[in-house]
This record gives sequence, structure tokens and C-alpha cells, in this order.
Amino acid sequence: MTGDNHYPSARSILHRLGGHIDLGKRSTQSQFLIALKSLFRKTKEEYLTLNELKSLDIKLHHWSIEGFERWDGDMKIIDKEGIKYQVYDNKRKKESKQP
Repeated sequence: MTGDNHYPSARSILHRLGGHIDLGKRSTQSQFLIALKSLFRKTKEEYLTLNELKSLDIKLHHWSIEGFERWDGDMKIIDKEGIKYQVYDNKRKKESKQP
């Protein structure tokens, strides 16, 4: 799934991960940073040191989701009433319901 109804197709792994990196101490969207801090036994309010950050080896594993295809057009100006989007959205909804 996309995680966001404004996106007609699944977003890239870096886009999704970026949504969980927020440097603000009060953010509720900083799951990734909270997890990293917990590796060093730090609280949400504490900062990671440069040496701690350098010691990390982060690997991202991702795979394409069968049935989804890239939206061919500008994501910022999608005409949701247009036939091109309607055909695409119907396919997306059908694929999302697959077991």
C-alpha cells in the first residue's frame, strides 16, 4: 500500500523511510530515529553523536509489489476526474484487494 491516499502508486523506499525521519524532539513521525537511539540506549530527547552515527551500517531491503505500476504523469497535477486516472485507480483498487 502507499500509506497515503494522495499517491496513486506505491512510493519508493527512500520516500517512505524519509517520512519516519524527523529531527524535531516533539515529532510523532520519528520512528526510525527513535529506533536508532534505542540501539545506543538513548531517550527520544537525546541526540546521537557523530561517532554513533558513523558506526551505523544501515541496509534497506525492498522489493516491488506485484500488480502496482508506476504512474505515468506528474504527481503534482493529477486530474482525478480524467479517464487516465480513473483506469489507473480502478486497477490499483483491484490489486489492493487481492489476497
